[in-house]
Amino acid sequence: GYPRELPDLNGQAILGFFFDYTTGLPILPGSSVKGVLRNAFAHPDFIASLLKKLTGDKWSTEEVRTLERDIFGNATDDSEVTPGRDIFYDAVIVSAIGRILADDYLTPHGDSITEEPIPLRFIKVAPGVSFRFDFELHDTELDGKVLTIAQKRSLFIELLELLGIGAKTNVGYGYFGEVSMEAYDAKKREMNDLEHRKQMREKAAASDSLVDKIIMDIEITGTPRTMHKKLRDYDISSLIAEERSRIENKLQEKYDSNDRFLRKCLNRLK
Repeated sequence: GYPRELPDLNGQAILGFFFDYTTGLPILPGSSVKGVLRNAFAHPDFIASLLKKLTGDKWSTEEVRTLERDIFGNATDDSEVTPGRDIFYDAVIVSAIGRILADDYLTPHGDSITEEPIPLRFIKVAPGVSFRFDFELHDTELDGKVLTIAQKRSLFIELLELLGIGAKTNVGYGYFGEVSMEAYDAKKREMNDLEHRKQMREKAAASDSLVDKIIMDIEITGTPRTMHKKLRDYDISSLIAEERSRIENKLQEKYDSNDRFLRKCLNRLK
């Protein structure tokens, strides 16, 4: 964002974003993560219900307050300031599927809904970006109850998923979901495959070589049945033996040798 009014809003990003000084990447400051989690403790009944689900024990309002002071510290006016035992680090980007940042727009109408709105551009983190939230946690013991490090971590994860973090959470921005590495790797492979297919389609469209077009089509076509339909659209009568052989090798490399549509593709090339 900008501290002063801009002479022209066209093309400008009107909302601020917090970037790491060293890497230049977006981060979520540890103070913000801590603030979101602490704000949730303003509703002790809500926290008590989550704690009961995690521990199986019933938590009183006073016990939730004591837990809050143990985690976040105490900064009231009528008592000595004490730090919390747990530490909250910046949340950083560890991986991304595609772009990290993307544009979005607000179109406020102002006082009159009949006037043409001026779109206001702002920056957002694109979908598919994974953040790592780091904490230094400790077991909390009080009145015979123990909230372990693992249970505290689960509590924080649930709160972040429920509440989100940052601006505009009321319209869907800033929400997170816990993702296993297996699920992330599968999604990344899927996105990479889609990007590869897109690039191959673009290359095929730009190529003047019929052989290259067919081979690129084989690369992006999932089944020999679909490829057989595509082959019928090509005029392959002008292909020489060497070119036909290249296509046959690619077909046999890509598809199951026992598939009947692969055999139909091969027969069409003879």
